[in-house]
Amino acid sequence: MIQTPHPLLEKMTLFWHSHFATNAAEVKNARLMQQHIRLLRSQALGSFRILLEGISQDPAVLIWLGAEANRKAYPNENLARTIMETFTLGPDHCTEDDIRAASRAFTGWFVLRSKLRYIPREHDENEKQILGRKGNFTRDDVLRIILDQPAISQNLVRKLYRWLINETEQPNEALIAPLAELFAKDYDVLKLVETMLRSNLFFSTSAYRGRIKCPAEFAIGIVKALEETISTTQLANDLADLGQNLYNPPTVRGWAGGQHWINSTAIVARQNLASALLQGSGPYGNKLNPWAVAQRHGCTTPASARRFLLDLFLQGDLDPDVYNTLPKTPWGQDDDLGGRTRSFAYAIVSLPEFHLA
Repeated sequence: MIQTPHPLLEKMTLFWHSHFATNAAEVKNARLMQQHIRLLRSQALGSFRILLEGISQDPAVLIWLGAEANRKAYPNENLARTIMETFTLGPDHCTEDDIRAASRAFTGWFVLRSKLRYIPREHDENEKQILGRKGNFTRDDVLRIILDQPAISQNLVRKLYRWLINETEQPNEALIAPLAELFAKDYDVLKLVETMLRSNLFFSTSAYRGRIKCPAEFAIGIVKALEETISTTQLANDLADLGQNLYNPPTVRGWAGGQHWINSTAIVARQNLASALLQGSGPYGNKLNPWAVAQRHGCTTPASARRFLLDLFLQGDLDPDVYNTLPKTPWGQDDDLGGRTRSFAYAIVSLPEFHLA
């Protein structure tokens, strides 16, 4: 996320990491988790159909769900239940009978020695009824039937709306319906994301700063803006302390997000992380230097550096009364431009406005 030349791709990979939540602590195999994230990245702005097919065959997902063995005599419902209730349709659009029948269609698949294997004799070849259709269905048939359901595109459009535009105002049906219809045609994620990001709604005042940044967005926004890299091991630990332990989402539903990111303790922890990133010593060293970045972009005075940093972190959009409360003296000596600039940068990223997107 820090070094990518394609930040939207990484932002969408993070979205799918929460949507198809898979916990490394349970998988206990770093190679499988790397493979899982590569799958998410490969289709983060690609085809949801291909992504769902890949998830259904992903050893990391199956191990995490306890679905690494699915025998004909004892169908394992974990994968079918999670795909239908959490990853696609939602619990209101499928029944227990649908889930049981889908689990029978998934029989025969096993994770053995960290690889997905199919054992034909363990597949249930009897007739199954799933979401109103009857047949001798296999795993691929189940996914095709699920993807034919209108609920899936509606659910994903609503979730992407929260991720990209606004999480405080629920979109109405008149807004969701055409986007869901567009997405259901070919499940092209890029086309849907592009439509959302080019829409008038995305640029509307109601959507402006209508999302609370997750911890990763908050911290990486500081790091990328200051054009350096840092200890990612340290950052990963600090993000875990803020409630977002990457590779380890808390449940199969991922991170709840929204207002769950913000409380009195979390705000203090975010400010402490911002301080650690900017103070010029400690675990992050002097990697992030606001004054050096300002100089690289032509600033020669404290006043020009202040304006540059305000544009950099808040697009220059800050109420004058709030701006006048920002510090004009350094943490260290009064003639220390580096300290003065660090102090000002820290004050900006501690504002409520910077916690919002």
